[in-house]
Amino acid sequence: MSEANNSFLSIYFAISQTIFLCYVIWWTPVKYGKTTPYPAWAHTLGFSMSLASMMWIPGYAVYFIVTQRGSFKDVSGTHVDF
Repeated sequence: MSEANNSFLSIYFAISQTIFLCYVIWWTPVKYGKTTPYPAWAHTLGFSMSLASMMWIPGYAVYFIVTQRGSFKDVSGTHVDF
């Protein structure tokens, strides 16, 4: 993978996680029309679906670091070649 791709993925990941974090912080319940709120299970399902797609990148990063030999300093300097 080239440096340009690594930079793009890092920037994309930072932006997408920031947007999701802002969404969680300033979240307000959605309503049918203007009066009836959606059920709690629907909100939980929506958040779960969002997290399911976004947690693969940091999840794999943690897995990669944990399964490598050497100290954290040695491992954090390496990258995966595709």
